[in-house]
Amino acid sequence: MRRSNLSRKLTRYFSVALLAFGVVIGVAFFLLFRGLTISGREEEMQKQVLILADALSGGEDGSFSEGMPGRGSYIRFMRDVVETDVYLVDRDLVVLSLNLGQGMHEEENTDLPEDIGPLAERVFAAESLAGEESGSTLFAATLTVGAPIRDDDDVVWGAVLLRSPVNQTDDAVYTGLIVLGASVLVGLLAGVGLSIALSESFTRPLRVMKGAAMQLAEGNYSTRCHIGTKDEIGELSDTLDILAGRLEEARKQSDKLDQLRKDYVANVSHELKTPVTVLRASLEALRDGIVVEPTKVSDYYEQMFAETKLLQRLVDDLLELSRLQNPDYVIAMEPVDLCVLLREAEESAARMADEKKIHVTSEVSRPCLTIAGDAQRLRQMLLTVLDNAAKYAPINGNVRIRATESTIEILDDGPGIPPEKLPHIFERFYSSREERNQSGTGLGLAIAKEIADRHGIRLTAENPEAGGARFIFDLKDTRNAPSSEQENRSH
Repeated sequence: MRRSNLSRKLTRYFSVALLAFGVVIGVAFFLLFRGLTISGREEEMQKQVLILADALSGGEDGSFSEGMPGRGSYIRFMRDVVETDVYLVDRDLVVLSLNLGQGMHEEENTDLPEDIGPLAERVFAAESLAGEESGSTLFAATLTVGAPIRDDDDVVWGAVLLRSPVNQTDDAVYTGLIVLGASVLVGLLAGVGLSIALSESFTRPLRVMKGAAMQLAEGNYSTRCHIGTKDEIGELSDTLDILAGRLEEARKQSDKLDQLRKDYVANVSHELKTPVTVLRASLEALRDGIVVEPTKVSDYYEQMFAETKLLQRLVDDLLELSRLQNPDYVIAMEPVDLCVLLREAEESAARMADEKKIHVTSEVSRPCLTIAGDAQRLRQMLLTVLDNAAKYAPINGNVRIRATESTIEILDDGPGIPPEKLPHIFERFYSSREERNQSGTGLGLAIAKEIADRHGIRLTAENPEAGGARFIFDLKDTRNAPSSEQENRSH
């Protein structure tokens, strides 16, 4: 699989960081290890120069003759075995030679190196041990230590100087550097491999999210990332999944609304088609002279008038439902006394049901409640449900209004609502043109439901065990308003 640009960048960044880390570690190791090595070498040479200075102390010039063989052997040992240059100088910084049989005398053709002079002067000035590193470059330096030589009266008359190239100590440093370099190289190779694996693990979720985003852009809202890591990338993945879920839900809602719109247009067209067809057929019969008998002509006019009223009512209900479903449509909210509203609705329903000799009664088992709402709309809501109950109630049947602490119920003793239709009775045009509802438009209960929703009233329907149908207005979520008695008491 081809690696992404981000993965290659991360690999390069990690590799450069590891390389820089190795270089810094190498330089730090070289400087520290070299410093420690030179420090150890200097300490060793200081011990040697003190021993040599102590061996040469105790006399001056020819007074050393008795001990010269042993002292000379030690100096030769220092020069030959330890590979250290030994210089004996007096206070004038003149190099002296040790004659094994005759003591010391001035060394011919022997010059004191220029860089040793300042160290010898410090030895004579402080009459104590001194040491320094000198050289023009880091890899061409020398280490020099010196110690004073005293006579029998403890007077410093000379100095012994040991001089050793630092490169003798650098061999150990280089060996350590080789080991360190090999270790850093192995670590670098392992780190590069690990950086490749880490960069791949870092960029893999990003590629998954990119693919999911492309799927979303193409309209596939069911895609999900399912990364599940507990970090910022995981949070981004979860957010992308939430976005996909909401887009999928929005598409479902859009499809549902589109289907509702299509159904609405089809239902309206169907409902308008019937009265328009009747009107056209009647007009054609009258225009063509097919119907000439006065009685039949009168019947045709009556039928046309009835269809016109139905058509007008259908248009009015459609406009009414559209207004109620418009979020910008404002309903005036004023204090409404439900007892007065129920009494007026009962009287209006009794007049509408008088043709079928249906008895409309009410039972209020709680104190009157005042709520905030539009009295005309609430009356329309109750009368719509009461008219529906009267349509399905039998001749000489009963329609009852029952008000409890937080509900209003309208019951009838009709056949009830078929179970398969119960979930759909508040939908538009659902029960239009039934045998018992020839004059209805199929929009009444939908309008009543919209009015209830706009007032915070939950309207439901059910079939009680005793028979008939029951419509329930749940008032728990309505906005209560102070009653007239409370207002009077407040004044």
